[in-house]
Amino acid sequence: MSKKFTNDLKLECIELVTAKGYSTKQVAQDMNVGYSSLQKWVRQYRAEQLGITPKASALTTDQIRIEELEKKLRQAESDNALLKKIGISLLRYGNDQRQQVALKLKKAGFIVRDICRCFSLSRSVFYARTKMKPIRPQQLRLEAAVKHIHQ
Repeated sequence: MSKKFTNDLKLECIELVTAKGYSTKQVAQDMNVGYSSLQKWVRQYRAEQLGITPKASALTTDQIRIEELEKKLRQAESDNALLKKIGISLLRYGNDQRQQVALKLKKAGFIVRDICRCFSLSRSVFYARTKMKPIRPQQLRLEAAVKHIHQ
């Protein structure tokens, strides 16, 4: 079973090798980490210092921030694609119309999480509304008239 090491420990080990000049083997023994793991961390750290995005989780705060920003960018691009697909401004519509558009987008294959984020709907509300029976205004007027007559 592999051990999980914190970023702080990884960075401390890397600093001992890169800044303090200790050998990789000595740091690995002293810090009780695997030699090959430490070598990999040092290689990744040096690559990150050159601006290369790592395949594994980032070590430096700059790369961590870059990963967060890239994730936000992907979300924004996904939201833009979704909104372009419907081609309308949802701000002028009420909740019922937004729900109908959201349902159409779900049927078109979009992910509910993304749809709800774009429409400012919670997923629980989205799913609850999909299970509700549609309200018919004519039936409501008829029921109100019947109640009024029998009062």
